[in-house]
Amino acid sequence: MPALGETILYRNSDGGVRASNIIISRSALRNWHTLAATIGHELNHYYYFNSGAYDRWEKHYGPIRATAISEYKSHYWEMQWGGSPSYEEMESSIRIYRNK
Repeated sequence: MPALGETILYRNSDGGVRASNIIISRSALRNWHTLAATIGHELNHYYYFNSGAYDRWEKHYGPIRATAISEYKSHYWEMQWGGSPSYEEMESSIRIYRNK
């Protein structure tokens, strides 16, 4: 399944990763539930990047594991709020985190 949303990233002058925009695909507009879950998922990423949480994870675990943590937490948020997260993506993120 193609991504329903994407958070656009850049590195700031201090080397930190920040989010600048969120893109929502037309596929996310198929119903309000999917749209709400997609917006919430991407806003979680936006928060992790702009709050500095991702930078701390990246410093401690490296970029691959930091991305896995961000994905897992964003999918978990969907699950908590009644969305339909990709369980395969959640499991993949856990495997990446544990194996790197």
